[in-house]
Amino acid sequence: MTEPISISSLNVGKPLMASRDEIPFCADNLRFFAGAARNLEGKSAGEYIAGYTSKIRREPLGIVAGICPWNYPLMMAIWKLGPALAAGNVQILKPSEQTPLSLLRFVKLAQDAIPTGVLSVVTGDGVPAGERIVAHPDVRLVSLTGDVSTGKLIAKKAAD
Repeated sequence: MTEPISISSLNVGKPLMASRDEIPFCADNLRFFAGAARNLEGKSAGEYIAGYTSKIRREPLGIVAGICPWNYPLMMAIWKLGPALAAGNVQILKPSEQTPLSLLRFVKLAQDAIPTGVLSVVTGDGVPAGERIVAHPDVRLVSLTGDVSTGKLIAKKAAD
């Protein structure tokens, strides 16, 4: 049993077999977004609605936040982190207060590969920790994987 798999299983309470599938999936996603970062050329994508031209642009927003669920804490964090970094942003991740272990271990393992300040993890309850992240004026985008009621609260706080 390898350490990331056992931490994932311990963290969420999943059987080891279910946890084994997540680690290679996370690695594949990181490879995909690393490749995507090399191909963000800003070419015109065409007209999808008459009179409107859609473009693909690499336009970093700055600081983006990701709020992750309890049931796939590492996999959902990777899904938020990969595209954020590929687009040139810095990322704040807030794992569920119930399942922070696998994300914290990932960050410790990745600290030599990710420059200081590019990835921050904030642990704690949704209120106050998540609420402070969402309401911060420097956070330009918030991504949530969670329930609808939490999404509504985050949309209101972020809009303010």
